[in-house]
Amino acid sequence: MAFRQGRGAGVAAVIASNFFFAAMAAVARMLSSDLSGAFVSLGRFIVGAALASATIAARGSGFAIRDPKDVVLRGVYGSAGMVLYFVSIELSGAGRGTVLNTT
Repeated sequence: MAFRQGRGAGVAAVIASNFFFAAMAAVARMLSSDLSGAFVSLGRFIVGAALASATIAARGSGFAIRDPKDVVLRGVYGSAGMVLYFVSIELSGAGRGTVLNTT
């Protein structure tokens, strides 16, 4: 599916994505003083699943999985990466955790 909304929409999407990623790191750091990084990651997965499900339901078009193995592997690697990201934020702070995540 191709989206043809123009360059401005793409730039706005990238800016919004960066903003929400930074906000997620800041909130994870605030929560990590009381909760473990793994628990914060679980909360992020639950919120993400709810938002994705609501978006799919609102669009009404559904989606199709072409290769289940790739979807499962993406889920496993993505989950492991996100858990490690939140644990690194818990142990070292949002800035260092983000640097570790991007390396």
